[in-house]
Amino acid sequence: MYSPVRFGRWRSLEAVALLLLIFGLSGRLWAQDAKASQNSPEGTAIESRDFSATGSGFVIAKLEDGAKAFSNRDYVWQSVPASLRGRRYTQSAGGETPRLTVHAKQNMVLDVMTATEQRGLDLASWNQPGTSFTYTDRKGKAGKGTRMVLLHKSLQKGQDLVLPQGNWTGVLVIFPD
Repeated sequence: MYSPVRFGRWRSLEAVALLLLIFGLSGRLWAQDAKASQNSPEGTAIESRDFSATGSGFVIAKLEDGAKAFSNRDYVWQSVPASLRGRRYTQSAGGETPRLTVHAKQNMVLDVMTATEQRGLDLASWNQPGTSFTYTDRKGKAGKGTRMVLLHKSLQKGQDLVLPQGNWTGVLVIFPD
């Protein structure tokens, strides 16, 4: 038979354990929510001198050799051309579809990059100047990763363009210097 004091202590310990479990789970869930929200929320707008990019499913990162290419993988950029090094781009989670709309503030040429060898995109209306580089991936060897290609498209002042998505890398916007 339990004495009232012992029973009271047991109930207190039981309550503390239950509270720790509840707060531990809620903390874990909060951490997962925080990780998921690392990519931009709905309505995020990133400004440049030439355009604004709005949407969700991306963060802004720097395009440099050895820098992380996608927010959800350890793949890194390699052989980034000097003309693109240090420029900002819309980093997405590989294999997930970001939503990106570009609004031209003036007549301009939009730079984007994607893996054209991956099927799923209609890029017929884009100009391809021949600039390319790679990112490491499950192929794993330096210089043997997936090839990314620079593409250009002319936009008129006031024009909105919803960027095509549909392959694993998606279409990533490169901001002007």
